[in-house]
Amino acid sequence: MTCTGRSAKLAGHISESFIDMHPQDALACGVRDGELARVTSRWCSMIASCPA
Repeated sequence: MTCTGRSAKLAGHISESFIDMHPQDALACGVRDGELARVTSRWCSMIASCPA
């Protein structure tokens, strides 16, 4: 995002982070619509909403 990160139009379309999962994957991970979920990799971790 060295160039696209400076574009207000690209950066302004979503106000917060969210998780978009296939419903079967979400069910298997215990993620429910409208709740917060933690996503973790070996590099970092974040908490985001799961839109209903």
